[in-house]
Amino acid sequence: MKNLIINKENNELNFNFLMWATVALIVLTPLIREFSGIKFLFNIGLTVMFLSGIYGLASNKKRLIIATVLYIPMFVSTWSDYFPKIIALKLIGNLSGFILAMGLIFFIFKVISRARTVNIELIKAAITAYLLMGVAWTLPYIVVAYYLPNSFSGIEAGIGAGEIAQSLFYFSYITLTTLGYGDITPVSGIAQSLAIVEAIVGQLYLVVVISWLVGIKVGHDLKE
Repeated sequence: MKNLIINKENNELNFNFLMWATVALIVLTPLIREFSGIKFLFNIGLTVMFLSGIYGLASNKKRLIIATVLYIPMFVSTWSDYFPKIIALKLIGNLSGFILAMGLIFFIFKVISRARTVNIELIKAAITAYLLMGVAWTLPYIVVAYYLPNSFSGIEAGIGAGEIAQSLFYFSYITLTTLGYGDITPVSGIAQSLAIVEAIVGQLYLVVVISWLVGIKVGHDLKE
């Protein structure tokens, strides 16, 4: 398995596990939502995904420490649904998780921006960053849903925190891809603002990265 080189000292950041963990989370979440007895698997999938991202930073001690510190409150927040609710914990945990996810996206984007040839590893890196955006935006949506319960229409009243998180996970990817079925819609101002930013960032990412990869490929072919 090839690794991705992103800095001058040739430290390797391997995000292959992160990509497959994110894909598994996306594929399995709809199935998990149908069976109430296995809803905890969503939390397990989210935990494995973030740990895979931290593993990708293992070759750089400083980044590993920062990522770990950011993930600790996210980990506690993820599993806090099984303990007495502390809303402040959800705020801190999900925001730190958002920062961690965006940091991972930033590092992966550096891989792409420094590449001189297009190969399967570079394509996998671009896919990973895009898929990770959906997870990243889910976290502030959850915070908004906790502090402003009526921020999203289409989410059943009285359902548990896990079901809300899974519904917003689905909503995040529908927004990221600008598919917009309309079954869940943002109502409050902050929810609408987050949705607008996610849709714009998602589309800009595709335009920039695809054109960048095509430019690298064309430039490499011309040199040859």
